[in-house]
Amino acid sequence: MELRFTLQQADYYDFYKSHFWARIKSRLVYLIVLSLIFGYCLGYQLNSTSWLYFVYAGLPIVLLLLIYYLFPVWLAMRKLNSALRQNPDYFETKTMFISPSGIKFLSGNNEVSVGWNAINRIELTPKFILLYHTDIKVFLIPKRAFDSEPEFVQCGLEVKNYIKASLEVTHVK
Repeated sequence: MELRFTLQQADYYDFYKSHFWARIKSRLVYLIVLSLIFGYCLGYQLNSTSWLYFVYAGLPIVLLLLIYYLFPVWLAMRKLNSALRQNPDYFETKTMFISPSGIKFLSGNNEVSVGWNAINRIELTPKFILLYHTDIKVFLIPKRAFDSEPEFVQCGLEVKNYIKASLEVTHVK
């Protein structure tokens, strides 16, 4: 299967936002629980039974933890902006060949071939098929690269089957 597409600045932003939001959302419960426990413990040590003190004692922890979680997102978005401004290759037309042996990715003067056993995981989102080569290297395939929704879904299932087959072959050896 051959796909031809151009990634736009909005595509990179959408990916980064969804990637980081998923990480933050899973930890948000811990953030709230930790701050409430801290507030309760501090209020208990000071012999305060006031609910207001309990909230005020936990508020600084909430703020610190929000900074702890949101600062990396802000920093990553800043690095993304810088990379997109400095490297116009991100916006070149890309060609991706998907075969049972792996993927071949062509962009400008760059060519990358990756076997399915090197793909860690795949995610199908409403806008993309995401092929994670490593935790920080991802192949984005936008939905608009396909003619229809069923073709988009079919490609995602095909890629999942290729990855599954490569894992089975790897484990048999």
